[in-house]
Amino acid sequence: MGLLIRLTSRMKRRHGAETNAMGKIFNLQDRILRKGHRETLKAYQERVETIRKVIHCSSCHHRCAMCGTQLQTTDTWRRPVLSAPGIIFCEGCREEFDDYIAISRGEKEPDVFWHNQAWLDMWAAWLRYKKTVSHFIDTPEFGFLMEELDTE
Repeated sequence: MGLLIRLTSRMKRRHGAETNAMGKIFNLQDRILRKGHRETLKAYQERVETIRKVIHCSSCHHRCAMCGTQLQTTDTWRRPVLSAPGIIFCEGCREEFDDYIAISRGEKEPDVFWHNQAWLDMWAAWLRYKKTVSHFIDTPEFGFLMEELDTE
């Protein structure tokens, strides 16, 4: 019985040491990976800045989400029924978006000549773009990019 206890103790100590060593290896790998990311950030600084601007400007609450017109503090907006929270439009884009929603649901017929299939496709593509940008923002890689930019 005493031999079994000693063997078990040795196995636990050995297993614990292996686990601790593995932790050190993973920590070292993480450091190497982070260093590589930082070097990549430096090498591609202009491209990184472009990504930051696209994300930052596309979520600005002082500009229309569709056309980019700067909004006045007196401009009012209503939250769209089917879009993600936080999408802000100027009055003209809001009306166009409301028409797009109503026409695409079949609740309304187009009442102006430019509300054609290409117009519907444009709004659908724009909504996919906004959803895709939102998805990119939620990725761990984007989070790491923002962390690195904040530490500079």
